[in-house]
Amino acid sequence: MESVSSPDFIEPVVKRGTTEAAETVLHNVVANITKLTEHIPEVHTLIIADEQRVLAAKLSTEEIAMMALLREVAREGDGIDGVELGLLFQRLRGSQTANWQSLASLYSKQRLSVKVAPTEYE
Repeated sequence: MESVSSPDFIEPVVKRGTTEAAETVLHNVVANITKLTEHIPEVHTLIIADEQRVLAAKLSTEEIAMMALLREVAREGDGIDGVELGLLFQRLRGSQTANWQSLASLYSKQRLSVKVAPTEYE
């Protein structure tokens, strides 16, 4: 990229004086600026997409409550193998459908893991 203070730029401007058209005198500068900025719309699109992903990962009020209760129940028990889902749902307010939706949403946002084990009756 050509510097506007370099002799290659300044000398022709001084020699030509101010009667030269700005497009002629600043052609290289305009070309460099254009070249450096032509990718900005694509970067802007990427930033918007990233912003939407970050906003989508933000926890809802229900999800925040579920995570807080999950931590609390885990502290009360040994918490090593996680928390019994039935116990968590008993402690949560709201409908079971809403609880399942919050659980699925937290899982999709990678905020919790889910282990499944068979229940054996004797």
